[in-house]
Amino acid sequence: MGGALHVRGNVQDYEHDGTAEWNAYWDPPGTHRLWQSSAPITLFPLDATDQVPVTTEFLHRLARQRRHPLSDLAGQCWALTVGTLQAYEYRYHMWDTLTTGYLSAPELMTLKQTRTEVISTGPGSGRIIEVERNGRLVQAATKIQVDAFLEYVLNLFKR
Repeated sequence: MGGALHVRGNVQDYEHDGTAEWNAYWDPPGTHRLWQSSAPITLFPLDATDQVPVTTEFLHRLARQRRHPLSDLAGQCWALTVGTLQAYEYRYHMWDTLTTGYLSAPELMTLKQTRTEVISTGPGSGRIIEVERNGRLVQAATKIQVDAFLEYVLNLFKR
């Protein structure tokens, strides 16, 4: 989970230009080192995670299956986010849920091979940008089958 390739970042800091995603912003040198490694990278940028907000409708659906302990726990955790983020800036999304969901439901996500670089200093530090050449080749999530993914998550929480 990281990056914001073609959408605005989610960092609001007086010393930052707002182009980075929080995880990469938190440790730009570490993100840059990862990009210099040979580890394969499957990237879930905000471009993908923004497609799956934690909506009131989703929370109501989750609440209807509260008899399942995992549903109850997840509902309580997500309910803590309601009203805590500045709604005019951004909403809470299934950032890590979507990213880890790829491990067992990759068919619900479309990936695109793309070249990227990490900005590691300055007001855009932590920004991951798409470049035409010489950048690090990654698999980046681009499109999510949102309804199917939400069903997948709800079914997981029934276990």
